[in-house]
Amino acid sequence: MSDLIERIKESGLKAIAETRATIENIERGDEKIHFVSAFLADMPKGYNGRKRLAKELKERGYEEAAKHYASGAELCKKCSLEFAGLKEEDIERTGKEKLRKILVKVMREIADSDEKAINTILNK
Repeated sequence: MSDLIERIKESGLKAIAETRATIENIERGDEKIHFVSAFLADMPKGYNGRKRLAKELKERGYEEAAKHYASGAELCKKCSLEFAGLKEEDIERTGKEKLRKILVKVMREIADSDEKAINTILNK
């Protein structure tokens, strides 16, 4: 179990910090960040990593934590399917402000899901 907790501390907490940092940059309106591509850069790793960890946690008996990671993985999948095909003209048509709000909401949900899962494991 200690290796699982270490892995969560290293990857899970780092992912939450990175997500929150990206959210802060988006909310500040830093136009240097192409927020769609920045968000999607980690998407396959994020989805697959969360899905694998959810399966492993379920096998070890951490049902609640597994649910949080599985829902985070599904959010990643949904978001990547929605945004992966966007071209620059689609972004302009939809409007950067609208996309920014959607991405911030989805990223917050993913970060919250990860944080709940980590707390569930560490407090068990």
